[in-house]
Amino acid sequence: MSERPAPTFHRAVVTGGAGFVGSHVCEALLRAGTAVVCVDDLSSGAAANVAHLVGDPGFDLVRADITQGPVPLGEGAPRDVDLVLHLASPASPVDYLERPIETLDVGSVGTRHALELAQSCGARFVLASTSEVYGDPETHPQREDYWGHVNPVGPRSVYDEAKRFSEALTTAFRGDRGVDTGIVRIFNTYGPRMRGNDGRMVPTFVRQALAGEPLTVAGDGSQTRSVCYVDDLVEGILAFAASGHTGPMNLGNPEELSVAEVARDVLAATGSTAGTRYVDLPQDDPVRRRPDVSLAREVLGWRARTPWREGLARTVEWFREHDDTDAAAPAGPHGRRVSVIGCGYLGAVHAASLARLGHDVVGIDVDEARVATLSAGRAPFYEPELVELLDEGRRAGRLRFSSDTTDVQGCDVHFVCVGTPQRAGSGEADLRHLDEAVECLLPHLRAGDLVVGKSTVPVGTAPRVADRVRARGADLVWNPEFLREGHAVADTLRPDRLVYGVGTGDAGRAAAARLDAVYAPLVESGVPRVVTDLATAELAKVAANAFLATKISFVNAMAEVCETSGGDAVALAGTMAYDPRIGGQYLGVGLGFGGGCLPKDIRAFLARARELGIGPAVEFLEHVDAINDRACTRAVARVRRACGGTLAGARVTVLGAAFKPESDDVRSSPALELAERLAEGGARAVVTDPQAVAHAQEHHPALGFQVDVDEALRAADVVVLATAWEEYVRLDPYRAGELVRHRRLVDTRNAVDPGPWRAAGWSVDGLGRPTGQISGVGPGSTGASSLAPPPAL
Repeated sequence: MSERPAPTFHRAVVTGGAGFVGSHVCEALLRAGTAVVCVDDLSSGAAANVAHLVGDPGFDLVRADITQGPVPLGEGAPRDVDLVLHLASPASPVDYLERPIETLDVGSVGTRHALELAQSCGARFVLASTSEVYGDPETHPQREDYWGHVNPVGPRSVYDEAKRFSEALTTAFRGDRGVDTGIVRIFNTYGPRMRGNDGRMVPTFVRQALAGEPLTVAGDGSQTRSVCYVDDLVEGILAFAASGHTGPMNLGNPEELSVAEVARDVLAATGSTAGTRYVDLPQDDPVRRRPDVSLAREVLGWRARTPWREGLARTVEWFREHDDTDAAAPAGPHGRRVSVIGCGYLGAVHAASLARLGHDVVGIDVDEARVATLSAGRAPFYEPELVELLDEGRRAGRLRFSSDTTDVQGCDVHFVCVGTPQRAGSGEADLRHLDEAVECLLPHLRAGDLVVGKSTVPVGTAPRVADRVRARGADLVWNPEFLREGHAVADTLRPDRLVYGVGTGDAGRAAAARLDAVYAPLVESGVPRVVTDLATAELAKVAANAFLATKISFVNAMAEVCETSGGDAVALAGTMAYDPRIGGQYLGVGLGFGGGCLPKDIRAFLARARELGIGPAVEFLEHVDAINDRACTRAVARVRRACGGTLAGARVTVLGAAFKPESDDVRSSPALELAERLAEGGARAVVTDPQAVAHAQEHHPALGFQVDVDEALRAADVVVLATAWEEYVRLDPYRAGELVRHRRLVDTRNAVDPGPWRAAGWSVDGLGRPTGQISGVGPGSTGASSLAPPPAL
């Protein structure tokens, strides 16, 4: 700490006092003889930061969220407070981007509560604001009278605008209520007790360098920052508090460094040879940042006195001496160490989403190539938003992947997310992967751990797993997933319901409460939560999928009737959709369902029902499956008719390989099944897809594939829309017509508006519709179906 004596107050309240800067402020105040009440909800701070102060008779740590009510001073604490230092706020990008509403709340409601405490005690109030109020500044260096250049709706706005509002509120309390207030604007600060995963430049670089990882430099590294050592900043804050100045006043180091220079110096200070790698510049990231501290020099006689390299050396030494396990722990108040066993489609999305929710997550998978891909921040399959989520988790230090099961040690919640495919030669579910995952997990379970099953399993599986888990002193919750491919990230972070299958009595209630803590942001946001028994939870997923499959097949059965009777199945579905008992979802007439869930789930459901002796209860699922298969047969007939009665030698372009849009999953894909049958009939089928060509080639090597849609269309006799990707639905029929040999379109998803295509000289045919006549459905119809194609699960 500086040699200059710190100003003395009798009793101070420090909101956010367990944070990086706050803990140093508390320490300095105690050293100067000031009693301190440290108020923190520990959402981004840590009790460890002030653990060494807890034994001091002048120090009180009060865990509280100041947005929820008046700022508490502790049980029976005196109200002789003469200083309120308001530092509470998620300050790092990782924190405020993860908790935007909470950040705005603490800047508004929390600031008001802190001001009201100062008013009631007659205390001096100091707001710790930020240089972020200047945004990406248009003047350089930044003086206090510069009003700022802030994007109020950009990703950083939740922090920038929270601080701007808190400044306005502080000013209003001074003018309207006579509170002695002051505002300091803090520029980039660094030093001991920073979290290595908080997303800020210096701790991120130091943590990466000490771990032997390349330093991630955003942009080209030419953007500048002015970094101030924490001891100097604290000295300035306390000098400002004692001065009675209203501010705003800049506190920071005017020495300007480029991000590339900071990276170079960190590599040198740590002795790392890992080098740097460049990543995209975040939106609204300031290009230049440097304070004009003339006011602080004039009023306080203050300046930042710690040379950059000296402060960096102290910071590196602290990181070396402290196990960064705690520094990398989740920032959220409910953060815990979590493992995810199985990092396929479900597991990878779930692991990345848990990291977003504030947990320290390790994903385990036996496939080392998959682990390497995920560890590099790449997704082994296509899913919108997933790559960004993986990168965010990795950069925050909250997400890693491993093929070593021993890496689950230290985790107290374990999610089992392995696949349960259809057993070869039968409809039964193959549970080998599930049993192997549980067997590998058992030696690492400790008393009190929680195992959470997410895999889709036959009813009766969970109790068997529960017995094995409870023998180790742990407990089990079955928590089925309800993901839609193409929407999996949103379905995980904003689900329409949470289902918990638990045991009976107090143990079951305790297990549910522990899972509530994992899903706390979701539960607190009002996501419906159903707590039930294990069997009901197991059935929840398969029952939902069986119902959806039935609904899809029902409308396609009506399509068969319409094709014979002359009706229009799309119009018929539109009339049904008006009935609130039925609704329009999953009533899209078309090629049917596919993917890795619906087909195998209904077959496994039927197989399990027969094992239980109740096969007749769900026998109808056989017909559901058969109707789905016949949709493809009918589509082949439509294409044959469009080819003039024979497929032999016809070049047929199949638009789509994935089983649904926004996915590269080709499992049980109706599009590829159609292409195979066309090829078997003698057609030269050429398949294209925006994402799934590589996977489709691997599983269907006999088909022809073309990545470029124009090349796929060239010289086609018939074009078949088989997967309703938006780019196919919105193809320009005139441009497409210039590429094909014959303008014939078979729309197996009833997804396009046939009017413009017919105007461009195309014949358009759709499943379940009279030949040459495709009417619209619903009010305001343009001729295409107003019902979305069935997004099979």
